[in-house]
This record gives sequence, C-alpha cells and structure tokens, in this order.
Amino acid sequence: MKVIFWLVALLLITFVIVFAATNPNPVSLNLWPFIELDVPLYAIALVGALFGFLIGALAGWAQGFKVRQRNRQLMRELERARREAIGLNEQVAKHEAAVAQATIPSPPAVAA
Repeated sequence: MKVIFWLVALLLITFVIVFAATNPNPVSLNLWPFIELDVPLYAIALVGALFGFLIGALAGWAQGFKVRQRNRQLMRELERARREAIGLNEQVAKHEAAVAQATIPSPPAVAA
C-alpha cells in the first residue's frame, strides 16, 4: 500500500514541477478594490489546488465527526462492560469457594 502511495505522490510531484516549469508567465490578478498583482500562472493554480484540498479535508473531517463520536461512546460502553464482567467473575469465584467449603449435613439416623 505504501508503494502505491509513493508512486502516486511521485506522479503528482512530477506533474506539479512540469506544470510550474511550462507556465512561468505572469498573469495579472486584480483583487478589486485593493491591488492588482502580476503572479505566475502556476502560483495561482497551485494556490487554488491547495485551497480545494483544504476544503475537501475539512469536509472529510466534519463528515467523520459522528463516526468518531460514536466510536468514543462504544469504547466507554466496552470498558464499562469489561469492569462489570470482572466484578461478576469475582462474585462467581466467591460463591464457588463458599460452595466448596460448605459441608453437607449427615442425614438423620433412622430408628428401626
């Protein structure tokens, strides 16, 4: 799986480098009413891609919130059930020890 990740990362990095090398021409970026900038085309594209990635990551994190919350709740319930099981096992052991120590009374003598 890591090999696939690194192959995709290498491909993406290569694409970014080639894109930046082939698009160094300045583009006029008008931020009305503030200023007008001359920025390389690749910078605008990379900033846009980064912004899109951040929005997607934020959306994915927000979507997983309920799942993480449910997971925490289930982990608390599991821990509570484990503690209860330990307590019940201790009670069973006490009762078994009491039963083992108990003596059975001898039956009454029958007169003939």
